[in-house]
Amino acid sequence: NLVKTPVLHFQKKVGSTFIGVLKNKKPGKIGQIFEFTIEDGDVATELPTDQKDEKGNTVYAECNVDPGALVALFGNTQLDDKIGVQVNIGERVKIVYKGLVPNPRTKRKFNDYHVEVL
Repeated sequence: NLVKTPVLHFQKKVGSTFIGVLKNKKPGKIGQIFEFTIEDGDVATELPTDQKDEKGNTVYAECNVDPGALVALFGNTQLDDKIGVQVNIGERVKIVYKGLVPNPRTKRKFNDYHVEVL
């Protein structure tokens, strides 16, 4: 019986913050998957459901998470570079979502994050 881990969804609010301890890094389908124990923050936490949307993506339902609970964060290019390279397992981390930012070279927008080891 698989236990579903709540997922952090930063893109719901610019400026959303998360503080936690990195417990694990593992490869995912697109980027890495980072597992943290949560300490503080206002990032939306959601549980995956068995439903799919019209694009075939998993539908998530909002949930409350207590401090100390395990949460997952699906990486992307930014997070894989910033967490995957800068943060070691066992370190406390603060992540702030900075919103969609244009790439100075290509002008394409990407999700940007500030990642800081505490």
